[in-house]
Amino acid sequence: YIFPIKRSLSILHKLNIYDMEEKFSNKDNTIFYKKLKHENKFYYAFRDNNRFSKEHSDYLKSKKYTIENYKKLKDKFGTIVYISNQDLEPIDIYKMYKQRWEIELVNKFYQDNLNLKEVNKKSDISIYGAEFIKMLSTFIGYRIKNKFEERGFLNEKTFSEALKVFNSYKKYKINIIGDSWIVGKISKKDEEMILSCLI
Repeated sequence: YIFPIKRSLSILHKLNIYDMEEKFSNKDNTIFYKKLKHENKFYYAFRDNNRFSKEHSDYLKSKKYTIENYKKLKDKFGTIVYISNQDLEPIDIYKMYKQRWEIELVNKFYQDNLNLKEVNKKSDISIYGAEFIKMLSTFIGYRIKNKFEERGFLNEKTFSEALKVFNSYKKYKINIIGDSWIVGKISKKDEEMILSCLI
């Protein structure tokens, strides 16, 4: 098994899991990590530098900010911790985590664009619907990623950045001009990128 655990668990502080020194680079990002074994279980901790910056900045602007809470939370920003019964390389664990995050990005992309509201978890039909959307997001997400890689987009952008370009492409219906559609303002480079995927 491999699954994420809450960052607030007391055992993580006892293990000093957030004191990470080793790192590897992922395009324009840096990932710090730590692996340790405790009571026949393996702990894998990662700190995404880009996510750290965002979470840190968001918390400082938050109304919930207090210096006491900040001291408790500052080491946890941008982190995720996994527990497992398997002895694996940290980079392999990170790749699995990254794939899951990319799927969530596509899932959010479709929910936002289809105006899907949060499902009622008490309804079996709603749960099936939510899982069906996640399954479709997985399939579609990997097809999108493969297309991005095929066109070389991921040589210059992260998956998230490339997805944002497509999310910015919108058409508007203008009733005044005979129910015609016009494309919203977008840079020439981004437009060429989008059109190249349609060929």
